[in-house]
Amino acid sequence: KTEAAITMAMIAVDKNAGNNYFALRHPNTGYIIATTFDSVTAASAQTTTIRAADVWFHGCAVFTSATSRDAFINGGSKGSNATDVTPSGLDTTDIGCRWASTRGQFYLGDLAEAAIWNVALSDADVALLAKGISALMVHPESLVFYCPIIGSYSPEIDVVGGLNMTVTGATKSVHPRVFYP
Repeated sequence: KTEAAITMAMIAVDKNAGNNYFALRHPNTGYIIATTFDSVTAASAQTTTIRAADVWFHGCAVFTSATSRDAFINGGSKGSNATDVTPSGLDTTDIGCRWASTRGQFYLGDLAEAAIWNVALSDADVALLAKGISALMVHPESLVFYCPIIGSYSPEIDVVGGLNMTVTGATKSVHPRVFYP
């Protein structure tokens, strides 16, 4: 959930100190967007509806190919974009911000259940996740990063890939309802 309406990154895979990235972002419009940027061209898919204020919501980006990105909110409101963009040199994963020459686009609100797969999720997969099904139960063989963000660990743990996340400036909040295996 979020308490502010400014441009914020929920999760991003970036080039450290560069401007190449895949990101799931929450702009000041209230929509959820999936953005790909290759330091020259940006391409974004935007959900067709906005999130409700001050309540948990599920945001998801599916990057299928250089010409296919989709954004979802609460398992639906799918927006798509087919612009040809291929980021390169990706070496950093961020939750709650995005790295360029410095960290920015900080997320002002609560985040939970950050996950990355090495396959494109179907619309049905996204709908399951939005219902609170754990990422561990949706294509677990292809899950490469999963950080529940429980708020009890520092660093926050990646339970599948071992990429533990350094916690900076965060506070603990009540975790949303999730159905775990």
